[in-house]
Amino acid sequence: MDFETAHQAFLALHIELRQGERKGRLIRGHSYAETSFLKQVWYPLFGHLDDLHPEYEVYD
Repeated sequence: MDFETAHQAFLALHIELRQGERKGRLIRGHSYAETSFLKQVWYPLFGHLDDLHPEYEVYD
């Protein structure tokens, strides 16, 4: 599976699993930096996006 297909499936799964603000933050917050890290670092090393869980920064 190529990265683009794996990434789309990854996002679709996690967007479907979340509700409310968590879902909104994932839709709004998963952008260039996160995608670049996955594409340039994670996917070449591991070849999949299994067992990853997208998170968002918590401000205190």
